[in-house]
Amino acid sequence: IKKMTLIDKPKIFSFILRRESKNNSNQHDNNRDAGPISNYLESLEYIINKDPNNVILIDDKKYLEINLPRVINVREFNNELYNLANIFMLKNSEFCVIQHSGPLHLANILKTPVVVSDFLPLWQGSCGKNDIFVPKNFFSKSENKIISLKKVLTDFVDLFYGNYDKFKDIKVLPSNKYDIKM
Repeated sequence: IKKMTLIDKPKIFSFILRRESKNNSNQHDNNRDAGPISNYLESLEYIINKDPNNVILIDDKKYLEINLPRVINVREFNNELYNLANIFMLKNSEFCVIQHSGPLHLANILKTPVVVSDFLPLWQGSCGKNDIFVPKNFFSKSENKIISLKKVLTDFVDLFYGNYDKFKDIKVLPSNKYDIKM
């Protein structure tokens, strides 16, 4: 990492993207996965271009090659080094971009700020005082539009608790790139 920057202690930003859909046994777990990498690319580019000493570590088994300078996908490491890399990411990052999964809770234990993108279910999860949550989007098929989070929390409160099957008209969509970039 030091070789990638001009200073001895670069700023590290980590993206740990949950993609377990082939191993998930139900829709609830599928909904917890990260959205497409295209939703994250602008954020990755912004961080890299902001400072030549910024380095991004990414854990994404679906996209091993991201053609940006100073981006390392730890999935390319062997298993032993990969496990250490995840601990390093959680401990040494300025912040981690993650979904609701185990790394969220570990980051909170280590007091590393997180941006929880594609956050779902909305009621679960530990959080630190500097954490930011970017929820999934809820799309009404009959109205052909995204439902506001306020409306979800008032009119569709069961969605808040993960009861997605109760509302056949509502489709769960990933956080979009504009939400994540903010």
